[in-house]
Amino acid sequence: MKKITFYLLVLVFVIGCGQNGQNSDENNSSTTETTQETKMDAKETVNEFISSLGAEDYQKAYDLTKNPKWGSYEKFSSPKAFGGISKTTIYEIKIVESSKSEATVYADVEYIDKVNGNSRFKQNFYLKKDEKNWKIVNMKLVKNDDEADTDNSETSDEAVIPYQNVYSDGSVFFVIYTDVDGRFFEGFFVDTENLIYDEVTVELKNNKWYSSDFSVAESVELIFVGDEKLTLKSDNGKLDRTISTDIELDYPKKGEYSYESNFEQGVVVIEDFSSYYNYLNFNVFVGTESGCTGELEKASAKGTYGVYAYESNTDGLKCKLVLIFSEGKVKVVEIPPCDYHGANCSFSGVYEYKGEN
Repeated sequence: MKKITFYLLVLVFVIGCGQNGQNSDENNSSTTETTQETKMDAKETVNEFISSLGAEDYQKAYDLTKNPKWGSYEKFSSPKAFGGISKTTIYEIKIVESSKSEATVYADVEYIDKVNGNSRFKQNFYLKKDEKNWKIVNMKLVKNDDEADTDNSETSDEAVIPYQNVYSDGSVFFVIYTDVDGRFFEGFFVDTENLIYDEVTVELKNNKWYSSDFSVAESVELIFVGDEKLTLKSDNGKLDRTISTDIELDYPKKGEYSYESNFEQGVVVIEDFSSYYNYLNFNVFVGTESGCTGELEKASAKGTYGVYAYESNTDGLKCKLVLIFSEGKVKVVEIPPCDYHGANCSFSGVYEYKGEN
């Protein structure tokens, strides 16, 4: 009896081990497959992104990204963004630096783009690990090492890569407040004499920067000469000029800027700002002896290096303001119309820094 019981126990043990071993193998196989699916490294992620664009699988490429500036899938896959790409060729791809959670991948890529023209770009892709997967969070154009010291000119075949900056001749300002993201960037144009304000998106087409968002011209070419100058060439000649970064500007200071005359007074309060995230939060108040008043609270402007622009069209109330910081003062330029004050006063003026509240 004891022998029978012993054999039964051995049989159960053997069968159990066999089943556990089989399940373990299946689990290991499943785990291995899962690991292979999620273990795509940063370089492979970038390679997959570029290849997906070349295969016109924009959804797959989009799923490998996590960049708010690229917006929705509809914006990402639009012809003005990545939706015109029909073929890609990777000439070089390598990891520049990598940690457990962040990585930079360099790629030299040719894009065949039926909408924006064919181009070959040298790019850095910036990635972060999202749980188990790498996601592309940003992308910037870069120069070759042997191009870094080259004197870029207007006749160069390669478009100069611009960075966040302010170009001006004293009355006209062009502000780049985003990094070059892929093949486009955002900025704004201000003419303080003629009171013109345009938000613009600039795109790289056939190795030249163009925008169709200027209000006084249908098409404008932007030619960057090094990091110092910008030449604007418009189809109608109205914007043709060269402006530079040689202008004295200040970073904003938290606190109060104000001015006062016999008939009018105004106050600008800077609540917060970030040169990294390119925003400025402020309040502005104005009042005259005749009883005209105006007030704009909790406004948020965008810009960089001392020039910021605010635009509102909330609840039917419109207003555009440009704030230029220099020599301890802020010059506020109002682009009419502005519905936040009476008809006989304006937010425009030069406000002097008085200190923190």
